[in-house]
Amino acid sequence: MFTLWRLLLPDERLVDLGQLPFALAGAAGLATLARRAGVRAGRAAGLALAWWATPVVMLQLAQAYVDVAHAALAVLAVVFVTGPVDRGRLVGAALALGLLLGSKPSAPLPFALLAATLALRSGRQWPGALAAVAAALVLGGESYARGWLIHGNPVWPVALQAGPIALPGPVTASMFFVLQTPPGFAELAWWDRLAVSWSTLPGPGAYGYDMRLGLHGPLHMLLPLAIVSLAFGTGRRRSLPIALLGVVSLATPAAFWPRFTLALPGALLVALAAGSEGWSRRGRALVDVSIGALALAGVVMAAPGFTPEGPQIWTLGGATPLQRAESATAIGQARAWLAAREAIGVGECFAYDESVEVPGLLWRPDGRGRVAYVPPAVVDGPGLAAWLTAERVRAIAVDRGGRARRGCAGGPSGSRGCSRAAPRLARCSRCELASAVARAERRSARPLRLGWRSRESEGHELGGMSRGTCARGRALR
Repeated sequence: MFTLWRLLLPDERLVDLGQLPFALAGAAGLATLARRAGVRAGRAAGLALAWWATPVVMLQLAQAYVDVAHAALAVLAVVFVTGPVDRGRLVGAALALGLLLGSKPSAPLPFALLAATLALRSGRQWPGALAAVAAALVLGGESYARGWLIHGNPVWPVALQAGPIALPGPVTASMFFVLQTPPGFAELAWWDRLAVSWSTLPGPGAYGYDMRLGLHGPLHMLLPLAIVSLAFGTGRRRSLPIALLGVVSLATPAAFWPRFTLALPGALLVALAAGSEGWSRRGRALVDVSIGALALAGVVMAAPGFTPEGPQIWTLGGATPLQRAESATAIGQARAWLAAREAIGVGECFAYDESVEVPGLLWRPDGRGRVAYVPPAVVDGPGLAAWLTAERVRAIAVDRGGRARRGCAGGPSGSRGCSRAAPRLARCSRCELASAVARAERRSARPLRLGWRSRESEGHELGGMSRGTCARGRALR
């Protein structure tokens, strides 16, 4: 769906609005759950829209992330799975479950919980429920099937260990728990990681482009009141969908990560609305005013943007492509990628590996050229030159810790690497990656731009290879 959106809308500012339809659908789904719990229509709609005031939701609506869409699809799946079981709702359940499964690699566990709930509630409609789950697997399971067939791991490239079952992969889940987190955070238990994250409320502009730690926003502070009101209020008999949405939201090893659990503040709002619906008029008004005030505080927190330096979210519409990219990526990476993609011609390719944090920046807005992932085995292997030629690669961005990086770590004649070697590429005999680039250029008779970086050494950028130079460039972080 996002690929189709990207092809139809060459303006990247419009592409960044790709989650807006999902945000509308998610608010409608939350209002539906609130209505089923007995909340008045106007109040249900107002409290559902307060979900948009969650800072992480607001920040993502201005950029092409996928987490708001993932959360909205979880809400819609709960709506269809917990509603009356009939043909129309089974079709809706199949679509919502399938899109949810395909939205993020962390979706299989939420999908399994929702599918099991649908099966348990289906009764005599179990054949239809089974067909809906099967259709959802077909709709959203393609990438998992491909990973299983090629690598023996449906969630490739993430390696998983579940008891005696070990799934191979070059990336471990714990790697994501180390970045931008306190020392020792990755070693904490699931509950402890959640407690550390939820005990932090980032200030305005402090969520960062990755939104790694922190409460979802000021509305999250109403969680105790929501639990108490739902447990003892009028909505307690209809609390299953709300509880299911909360469990589905947290059903991930990265539950501490606010952007991975954006459906949770929605469940909180529905719980609070349903639990307080039977209160006095003054009591309901107090709850609604509190929600409104905290929602406004959430807007203030999100307004500066991902970082205190901005740009502010209301200025992103008129910002330059570089400003928009740097507002939601690691400092220093977006500029290099955007500059390199300008050299891509018709039919040419921009290659990258897993070190590129935001591959979407490699595509040109006008659709010219291609983008291809280069496997680690190719980068470190002898067939790189042939691969570069076959793919018509004009620019490549890699981060390898193997032979290519080691070759650049120390050059001949006691030099400190190819960046300080003599200006002739031929003298960088140990820089195998640069040599492969040179061979590819001789075959294609065109220059190729190369950049690499590593966690252990300063990054390099090589340009003008057709002239035989090996020049030091700025770091690509």
